[in-house]
Amino acid sequence: MEASRGRRDRSGVSSGDIDIRISQTSLDFQHRHSSNSAEDGIREEPLRRRGQWMQSLRRMMLPLQGRGGFRRMPSSLTVAVVLACLTTCWYIQASESTLMQVLPEYASTTGLAARFRSSSAAGGTGSKLMQAYPDIYNTHDEVDGARLGGADAARALAVQRAFEHAWYGYRKYAWGWDELEPLSRTGHTWFGLGLTLVDSLDTMLLMGLKDHFEEATRWVRHNMTVAVNNEVNTFETTIRVLGGLLSAYQLSGERIFLQRAEQLADGLLPAFNTPTGIPLSDVNLATGYARGPTWAQQESSVSEASTLWLEFGTVTHLTNRTEFSAAAERALLAVANKRDSNGLLRGLFINPFSGALRSGAITLGARVDSYYEYLLKAHLIGGMRDDKYGVLYNQAMNGVIKKLLGHSRPSGLKFIGESKGGKFVAKMDHLVCFLPGLLALGYLHGMNDTHLSYAEELMQGCYALYRTRSGLAPEIAFFNDGSETARELGGGEEGEFHNHDVLVKPSDAHNLLRPEVVESLFVLYRVTRDPKYQEWGWTIFGAFERHCKVAGGGYAALDNVLVASPKKRNKMDSFFTAETLKYLYLLFSDSRLLPLDRWVFNTEAHPLQVFDY
Repeated sequence: MEASRGRRDRSGVSSGDIDIRISQTSLDFQHRHSSNSAEDGIREEPLRRRGQWMQSLRRMMLPLQGRGGFRRMPSSLTVAVVLACLTTCWYIQASESTLMQVLPEYASTTGLAARFRSSSAAGGTGSKLMQAYPDIYNTHDEVDGARLGGADAARALAVQRAFEHAWYGYRKYAWGWDELEPLSRTGHTWFGLGLTLVDSLDTMLLMGLKDHFEEATRWVRHNMTVAVNNEVNTFETTIRVLGGLLSAYQLSGERIFLQRAEQLADGLLPAFNTPTGIPLSDVNLATGYARGPTWAQQESSVSEASTLWLEFGTVTHLTNRTEFSAAAERALLAVANKRDSNGLLRGLFINPFSGALRSGAITLGARVDSYYEYLLKAHLIGGMRDDKYGVLYNQAMNGVIKKLLGHSRPSGLKFIGESKGGKFVAKMDHLVCFLPGLLALGYLHGMNDTHLSYAEELMQGCYALYRTRSGLAPEIAFFNDGSETARELGGGEEGEFHNHDVLVKPSDAHNLLRPEVVESLFVLYRVTRDPKYQEWGWTIFGAFERHCKVAGGGYAALDNVLVASPKKRNKMDSFFTAETLKYLYLLFSDSRLLPLDRWVFNTEAHPLQVFDY
């Protein structure tokens, strides 16, 4: 903890040590008593009664206030008094701000407020998140004290335990590595940045997993090296690591995360040093050398070039260093300027040196998807003050509905296909299933009234992908739209139609534990309150539990969802703990957590605060 490095007072106890002892003792007390608080009438105590407690505490402290009372007290007595007051405040379910009201002089003369927030943030209970929702995070499950609240707590607890099982495998076999290989029980390095650990920080905070979060925070503080002498992917590092650090900072208040985020943003910035401002796909964080992949003729994918603004904009918002947001905005607008008359991009790759968009398919799938996502989210995170991104988003979504919306036979499922050479292809990646949630989010913020109905109908089509023998979705599917193209491109007789509507090629039948469908279920449930979205999410979660859970820790991707007992792959991507389980947890948790008018989720499910807040 940063706060533990305080100066020593005359008793030999550091001011930081005082903070830690106070917060830990109070946490222990709260845990012992909170499960019985409803019985004791504490939780239901009216505000008037709380006000009386506050007045009594102030009267108790009057002899010690004024004329330098606290300054003249022995350090050990100071600690005892503050500890007693804090414990009492917590016993009546007061937040840490209550302590500041009761002891205003001590708070102002010793900086207790700032140090208490910092020291207790790593444990979650004093974090910004917990301050915002004290009644939620003071509610303890009767089994193990898991912090839950709101709708369907038992299901939320089941998802939390799934996360803990995944985390147990990572912690035991791959600690500090980028990813867990669950079958071989080994760690895998991709970037050398502790990818799964950083990607999961905010998930642990949301689930109230204090011990895990504290341990991970220590690793970030003492073991994380940002300037690794490796080439990292600019896009993946931004959305997973930079986004994870920023979200952890905004939810906890721990400054180490902001420090690491700023260091990382500095390391990524050389990727933008191109004539067009479009970033190169890979950069060495130690040397600043950036390049594009040889297999793509040095070009960047559309999503790599355009899915950076939320994270770099947030760094600017928190540090006042405008070079970060300027670089990411220039890149996003350079890509947006290549749109056609329908607001869509005809291609997957863009040249960072010439700015040329290589002609190709119009798709919302791989290598393009999050460009459209960030048009809306750039509009939202800026507080909707600058309408240019909202205009671009509305134009693009109208173009998607006009050009890419398809209907299956015989069930009439709606799906989003692709356009190749002017010809409609009834192919949809699982990745495209972020779209129902995006349309619902846009509707929630006043984009277009018709978009909610499209979102709900597309959600039906996405959920149909899970109607396989395993109950899990393939990576890619073709819809039967009555054309020969669907069967031809779907593999002909080698493919398999499910319920006559969906065809899956064996080569596309793998499942990588992806989050897009449960992401959209979460957003649609928040917007509509329709319980069927919770039921669908619970069914999907059950299939993950049956087929992907690995004994000894971790979850594994699958080879073929078309069979009843799929073979596991030796891979657990970091997005499973960062996105899939987070969205499932939020689907069943109190809807006041992370309200969608104050938080914007980046494309890796890291919640970032709207700049107004």
